[in-house]
Amino acid sequence: MSGLEQAFYIIGIVFMSLILVLLALIAVAVLIIRGKINKIQESIENKIELAASVSGLATGKRVLRQAKKAISKAKP
Repeated sequence: MSGLEQAFYIIGIVFMSLILVLLALIAVAVLIIRGKINKIQESIENKIELAASVSGLATGKRVLRQAKKAISKAKP
């Protein structure tokens, strides 16, 4: 094996090793980012559910108030 051929093989091995490490780091980064996005999504969904329940309570109170008014008007 000549010196040029050996140098070419060494460069190829180093390049493939670096690419393998880079792909592993990218996979870990994607998993971490995905986890953070899922946490943000759950937080937003919880806030939306809370807002919906609060607005539902407000609507329920309004309906109850109107019903009380209607009942009090209906009594002679």
